[in-house]
Amino acid sequence: SRPFSGVAVAQEPGGDLIVAGTLLSSAAASSGDFALVALDPSTGALDSSWGSGGIVDIGLGDAGSDTVSSLALDASSGAIFVGGTANVGGVGEFALAAYDSAGSPLSGFGSGGGVLTQIAGGDAQIAALALDGTDLVAAGTAQSGAVAELARYTSSGTLVGGFPEQVTLGPGSGSAASSVLVQTDGKIVVGGYGVYASTTCLALARVN
Repeated sequence: SRPFSGVAVAQEPGGDLIVAGTLLSSAAASSGDFALVALDPSTGALDSSWGSGGIVDIGLGDAGSDTVSSLALDASSGAIFVGGTANVGGVGEFALAAYDSAGSPLSGFGSGGGVLTQIAGGDAQIAALALDGTDLVAAGTAQSGAVAELARYTSSGTLVGGFPEQVTLGPGSGSAASSVLVQTDGKIVVGGYGVYASTTCLALARVN
């Protein structure tokens, strides 16, 4: 068995608790594979009918290089989206995996349910996900936390035109996105930090 590091939880409508995290390569590792665990909400036991004995995992980048940081669940379709980072040739990329309500890779999303996106400057990681109708919005960082980045994907995992987009969260060098929200008017609000007068500050930006 391998250790599992959970980072986020959501509940399927009237169903299981879904925990997203990283199935670590070893007890000493900080990365591994994207993974989801389905638990009975009453007993906390694994739902053996979901996925493979209550667990699913997928490797997206170089072996053992993936790290999960975010989760979004579409209550209308039951689709489950997981975001984070995966190293490809040693360079971190935005990484997404999608599953259906039964724990199978989501048909028609990316390649086998997974999507990788290169971000200028590399060292990119998704920190937060938000759903906007059938689109999926991902916010995170690139260049080792130097810039905030925003990406928008269609239901097939294809980037929407104009994305990824760098988001300005401060006039100084260094910013990162840690949360994202889609307003009812469709505008995207990104939260995180930016640098102003050499001081790290709470920052928000709105993207049309």
